[in-house]
Amino acid sequence: MHLDPLYSRYREAIQGKPLPLAFVDLDAFDANIEYAARLATKWGKTIRLGTKSVRCEPLLQRIFQLGGQTYRGCGCPLTVFLSPWAIQSSFNMPRQANSVSDSMSCT
Repeated sequence: MHLDPLYSRYREAIQGKPLPLAFVDLDAFDANIEYAARLATKWGKTIRLGTKSVRCEPLLQRIFQLGGQTYRGCGCPLTVFLSPWAIQSSFNMPRQANSVSDSMSCT
């Protein structure tokens, strides 16, 4: 048995689910968003997200909602799945000449 309570919590959350899978601890995710926003604000900076690292539209939306004006757009080529969302959003999204296809999805 593992002694770390988070490990036990995560293990329980995915028990019985088909593998492989992606799992996001939203409490930790939100804490990281807020921490990065506080640091950037303290130094008078903004944050441009790398969509190559976060390829899930609901998570991107969550970052922009929680981070407020500190998060100012995406700085990597957008996939064909994220491009429509970026175009429709009011975020400061840079134009990308090279969107790529991606078979990944997020539910």
